[in-house]
Amino acid sequence: MKTIFKRCDMGIKYLEIRNSGGKVWLVPFSSVRKGLELYQPSSKKGNILKKYLSVFKFLPFIIEKFGVHIVHIHIDEDFAQSIDDLFDKEDIYYSIFLGTPGRDNKPTIQLYTAKEILGYCKYSANPRICDAFRREAECLKNLHRKGIRAVPEVLLLEEIDDGQTVFIQSTGKRFGASTQHVITQRQILFLLDVSEKTRQKCEFSETDYYKFLCDFKKNHHKFPFAYDKESVEKLIQIIECEMQKVKDYFFYHGDFTPWNTYLTENDTLEAFDFEYAKYTYPKLLDIFHFFTQVKMYENGENAEKIWKDFMELFVRGKLSTLFENVYFSYMLYLVDITNLYIERDYGAFSEETTELLKIRYELMLRCYSAYLEV
Repeated sequence: MKTIFKRCDMGIKYLEIRNSGGKVWLVPFSSVRKGLELYQPSSKKGNILKKYLSVFKFLPFIIEKFGVHIVHIHIDEDFAQSIDDLFDKEDIYYSIFLGTPGRDNKPTIQLYTAKEILGYCKYSANPRICDAFRREAECLKNLHRKGIRAVPEVLLLEEIDDGQTVFIQSTGKRFGASTQHVITQRQILFLLDVSEKTRQKCEFSETDYYKFLCDFKKNHHKFPFAYDKESVEKLIQIIECEMQKVKDYFFYHGDFTPWNTYLTENDTLEAFDFEYAKYTYPKLLDIFHFFTQVKMYENGENAEKIWKDFMELFVRGKLSTLFENVYFSYMLYLVDITNLYIERDYGAFSEETTELLKIRYELMLRCYSAYLEV
């Protein structure tokens, strides 16, 4: 199978960044600051590294303390030529994220010149991931057909060798584009616009959400810790009963976070990375994902603190008008995201994944209890 990137003593000089979670980034030594647009740290140490690595790179004894080492990378000539032909540009750089460790691992490449970010490339030989690329490409085309422009366009989807598929998307992102890590009117307006343009009428049994709820019914016994099976089964029954009354369903990004959104030069929000997208989900569940992921991954909050923040923002705060019953809607989201992680990592739960599942499970039970009390 063709190897797009490989370590080689005679290759191009790169900086290899490793974090505590096993994630790896490869950034061209000659273009560190712009290459780090792909690097989205959630820790204080990572943010310091992103700010100063372009200076620290000349001091190996310092960068090694941050988990950074100098390596050399060879780029496949045929792949490089195809990228040159696609963009009709010279001196294209490649900044590489080797993907989240796990069975769904897939590298992502930021393609850029000294003046602009050209696009993002993902590739894999895993049949499951290649199928996901095709679904994501069709998803982006559908969104554009519905008049949603704040998302990437498909530039290339092609099998290059032995089942290995390359998927390249456009981007409107500019160097130095800011990323918001708190919920503002921009996120709300983006999601409301998407909801308005993707509304579908259908029975619950025909929806994507119903399929995932059925999966959760089969999967919840796979929790990697002791749990209240009776309560989980009762909340599933409540969801099944209540969702029978719902006839309108909407597009769901599935991973709407600060790391998959950015602000344009016009101060509007654009989103990317639609690999978990679904077409028929309850309305606005993406806003819960944005909220919860930041709380867990950036702030390191436990279930009690997240619940307190949820109450302040969604129950008593500015987002309280978005949902008819916010406890029920948050419970819908938590069931979905919990099932995703159980399915994805079953049999290989890391310590971190287990702890985060415990947080989601506890939040789910809090929502269930609060819903019964309303």
